[in-house]
Formats: sequence, C-alpha cells, structure tokens
Amino acid sequence: MKKILSVVLAIIMIFSMVSISVIAGTQEKVPIVILQGYSGPSLAYADEDGNPIVDENGEVQLAWPLNFDALGDDIIALLGNVALNEAVLTEEIAKTVKQYLAPIGMNPDGTSKNNLVPYPSGAAATRASTLIENGMEKYIPEAVVSGMAIEEVGAENVFGFTFDWRRSQMDYAVALDKYIQEVKEITGSDKVDIYGLSHGGQYGTTYLALYGDKGDVRRAMLGNPATLGNTLCGSIFTGEYIDVPLDEIVAFIEHGFEYEKNWEWIFELYSAETIVNGANAVVNDPELWAGITAIPSLWDFVPYNYFDEALEYTGLNLADNRKLYTDTVAYHNLISNGTDGLANKLAELKADGLRLGYVVGNGYTSPNGKYNSDILIDTFLSSGSFCALAGEKFADGYTQAGTVCNNPNHYHISPDFDIDASTGFMPDSTWYVRNQGHGMIMHDEYTQKLVHDFLWGNIENVYSSKEYPQFNMSQNNSEIIYARFDNTSSGYHSTGDSALVIKNMSVEADIVVWSIEAIGADVDFDYSPRFILKKGAVCEIEAINNDFDSASIPFEVRVTYSLLNTQITYETKSFNFTPMTDEQMSRFTYLAQTADVLPDETVTESTTGSATETTTGTTETTTGTVNKENVEGEIPTTGRSVSARVIAAAVLAGVAITAGVVVKKKDEE
Repeated sequence: MKKILSVVLAIIMIFSMVSISVIAGTQEKVPIVILQGYSGPSLAYADEDGNPIVDENGEVQLAWPLNFDALGDDIIALLGNVALNEAVLTEEIAKTVKQYLAPIGMNPDGTSKNNLVPYPSGAAATRASTLIENGMEKYIPEAVVSGMAIEEVGAENVFGFTFDWRRSQMDYAVALDKYIQEVKEITGSDKVDIYGLSHGGQYGTTYLALYGDKGDVRRAMLGNPATLGNTLCGSIFTGEYIDVPLDEIVAFIEHGFEYEKNWEWIFELYSAETIVNGANAVVNDPELWAGITAIPSLWDFVPYNYFDEALEYTGLNLADNRKLYTDTVAYHNLISNGTDGLANKLAELKADGLRLGYVVGNGYTSPNGKYNSDILIDTFLSSGSFCALAGEKFADGYTQAGTVCNNPNHYHISPDFDIDASTGFMPDSTWYVRNQGHGMIMHDEYTQKLVHDFLWGNIENVYSSKEYPQFNMSQNNSEIIYARFDNTSSGYHSTGDSALVIKNMSVEADIVVWSIEAIGADVDFDYSPRFILKKGAVCEIEAINNDFDSASIPFEVRVTYSLLNTQITYETKSFNFTPMTDEQMSRFTYLAQTADVLPDETVTESTTGSATETTTGTTETTTGTVNKENVEGEIPTTGRSVSARVIAAAVLAGVAITAGVVVKKKDEE
C-alpha cells in the first residue's frame, strides 16, 4: 500500500512552486524575464481569431489551472458516500478526474484538442506594472524573485513570459526569442536578464543553446532546472516500475510548506486500503491518458538514454504523430543528447560575456529509487555532473574527472563524496544545495540571497564569495538544524577548525540537543547533553581530541534533537564532512573561511581519474545522436516533465492532502 501511496504523493510537487519574502537592493535597471515552472501559465479558451473568450461577467474563461476547489469538493463528496463500494468509487473518481482534465487534452500529433491560448500573453500584457495597474497581480509569476526584481529595477522592467506549457522545447525557444525582442523594444534596453525555475530552467537552457549567440541576455540564473529532463518521466514512458521513498515525499511536503515535522498525520489519512486502491486504479485507467500522453512538453522530459525505449513502448511515430514526433526528435538530437556539446556551447556564451548560473538541489532519492535528486529532478540531469547512485559514494581515492573544468586549483567534489561538479555544464557557476527539494529555491534564505546577489550583485561564480560555497546545506525552516565547522567552508573540515557551529533554523520552536557524535573520525565535542537552543539561535561546540590525521575520508556528524513543542519526537540529522589536508587548503584557499585569496583561474592540464572506473555506482551515458525515421519537412532550428499519469496523480494527491489540511485545521480550531 505504501508503494502505491508513494507514487501518488510524489506527483504533487509538480504544482508546488510557492514563494515567500522579498529582498531589496540597487542595480542597473536591466529588464528581467521570469520563466515559470511547469504548468505555471494559465490557458484560456480562445475564439477562431485566437482571442481569449470572455463570459457575460467579463471573466476570461480558463481551461487551466483547473478548478481544484471544485474538483476537491467533488472527490471528497465521493469519498464520503458510504453507499459506494470500492469498484464503483474507483469508477466514479476516474470519471470525475477525466472530466476535469479533458480541456487540456491533445491530439495524437501533439496539437491541442481545444483552441487554447496562454493568458495573459505578450510582453506588454505580462509586464508587472501593467498587471498591477489592472488589478491582475495574481498573474505575476514566481512571487519572491518577481518581488526582488520589482525592488531592484521597477515593475515596468519585470516581465513574466507565458506560453502554452504543453508545447515542445522547440516551440518554446522560438516563442521566448520573440518575447525577448518585444521586451527589448518596449523598454529600449539592448539586453535582458533571465530567471528560470524548473521547466523554466529547461527551456531557458534550450533558448540559450539555440539563440544565445544573439547576445540578448546579460545574466541568467536557473533554479532547480529540469535541464535534460528527469528519470521519473523516463520510467513512466517506458513502463519501468516506480518505488518512491515515502519518507522523502513527506519531507518534501514539509519542505514546501515550511512546516516543522508536522505532517505525520498523513499516514493516518491514507490508512484506508480502499482509498489507496481506488487512487491506484484511477492512475492506471487507460482512458484517462487519451489525449494527455500526447503532450509534447512531457516527451521533452524523457531523458536521452530512455528515449529509444520510450518511442518503442508508446508507439510514437512519424506517420501518426507528426508534429509531436518531429519536435521531440529535434530536441533530443540538438539539446538532450549529451553534456559535452551543451557544456561547450554554454562556455562559449560565458566567454562572450553571459553570466550564467545554476542552483541544483540534491541529497534525495529520485522517484524511481535510483539516483541522487532534488526529489523530482535527477542531479546528473539537472547539472550535467557525474554522480554516484542514490545512497552511495565514490570509492576511496576518487579524484575529480575534470572533463569540463580541469584546473587543479579548483576542487569540485562534494563533501558527501557523491557529486563531481568538474564534469557538469558549468563547473564554476553551479551551486549544489543538499536537501533542497524541487522548486524550493526561493523558500531557502541562503538561495534567496544567492539569486539576488547573482542577478543584481557581484556574485559571478562559486569563488566570488565565501558566503556562497559551491556545496551547501538547505536552510529551509523545515530542516531545523544546520551545522558546519567554524573555519572551513560548509561540508569540509580542516586543521584550522576548532568548533562545530550549530544553528536552530526553526521559526516556531526551541530545540533540545540530546547528543552530537562524529562517525568515522576521531573527533569529540565538548558540550552538555540536553542543552536548549533557542529558535534562530547559533552556538559553537568546541571540537576536542581532534585526531585530524585519522580523518582522511568523509565522515558524519550526527545531531540528535527534539522540538520543544507538543510533538515530542526525537530526530537525528547527519552532516557529511570531507577532511582537507593543509596542502589541499593551500591550493583551495576559497574553502577557508579566514582566507581572502581566490583561486588562480588559469587552466592547466586535466587532472587524472575516471568517474566510471572508481565510483561505486554509475549513471547511464546521455551522449550520442537519435537516429530515427527520416523526418520530412522542416525541423525548427531554433522541451520537462511527467506523463499524464503525473497530472492526474497530482490532482488526486492534491485533493486528498488539501482535505487532510482542512480536517487538521478544523481539529486545531
């Protein structure tokens, strides 16, 4: 039952892109274009001329987003009907969900069954100042980064790109290029900045790869990007069994809503076998997917190494699915077929003056149970970096492969010894945040500030400031505890350290720290067990008996604590640290919190080491070219996510979880 439930719960994250506070500052007023996450833009019914249809009350008729309140009411009513047996209940839920999803259905060739258009649309209509003037603030996307941008450059210079999120990456790239030209014309600026989240990170990268040579973009920050898709989609499109870790999905829910270990009630909510079986039957109803699995953007989420099998499994072909087939083959040939070509292209753009950065979540297991991920997007697909399999580490003695960055003065191996950033798309400007769930970049004070300072400050790469190390831990409130040594960058340990720094990140509760212990290293800590750390407080615990010579391989520090609230449960959080020798610290001076010297940027000979030979687990290669049927006609020369099952499961999970929240709130009241 829990396996079935895991799949259902996993999907809710697609539509979970909640934002929070705003950070202010000053900078040159370059307009910024916000690229939304998957399914972000609204879709309206349109007349034969392509104009949104307006009802008698002057309201635009939307096909998306769905009326989730109404859907929730309908399904809750069904669940509350004790007269329905399991079979009838399943049938009625399936019928209801199909009715709600029908408006966004696609024809087999990848065209829309209904005439739908993004709303609002065009640079003039999606300008933040215009939306505010017209009382349409709800259409300003990605509230936190938009709020930052309004503070920095004014609402007249903030634009939210809208497009039909069902369309292909190839269509997206063409449309985004057109939109940027509109923004430049409206503002009189010769360049724009870009912020892209998730799906926005995917089509932002696609646009840069295909149109970046035009030089229209000054700075681009892409957060939790689905750069080359995700293996969840690959699994779904090939019929591969999915076994989602339920505990990590609950952690994601807590992370997204910034709750502090308060979602355990969800297990009770889903304890009824009938409900779980019913949801599973709905998710596997073949009629539900008619017209939905033909959505081009879902195909572009299928990773390259899954693509051949996905074509065979689904039967997608040129004769029956012309536009869909043509677009997705073009995308997989031009963009997703390997990291080397993309890395080279992005390096060229950087050399021409583009400031490009990625923020990548990691530390969770992918939904198919195989890979390091941010719960939804696999880290190796998001960043291009070589990664050990989920829960594994590189073998002792592993050295970075240096396939993209081969500067010996740059250290790109994660403290957890499971990511080799020297192989990624942008080794020197990709930040990895452990335990940052998908789409949660703006829920984290650390990455909020990083995005701000990258777009409007002086942060250019991982060496620009010790405040923003390449590898760090999430500082979302739900994580409660944050720990690092005092004089070395987060996740590393050197002879310069004398104490462990612990922060209580909770905004709701004080915590009791019961124990602190090092596992795999002879390091002790001088503290009194069961000490209280106030919410938001930071303390330093002296490190004693520190036999640094024995700590030559990564080790753990485990902190056991409990929240001082009514929950009274013990939690243990582990922090991984990589010891750095004095010789290494002299080379990698940017890892020392007390040093001001940045690394020599001169590229020298590549370091030695083979990722595939020394790691305990490997990922599939994504290089090559898709040799498909001869595609006649013009292929655009100018792409994330999950199949229809994901959308429907998101609806069901969203309804059930919403219902649970309502019940819980009523109980509290």
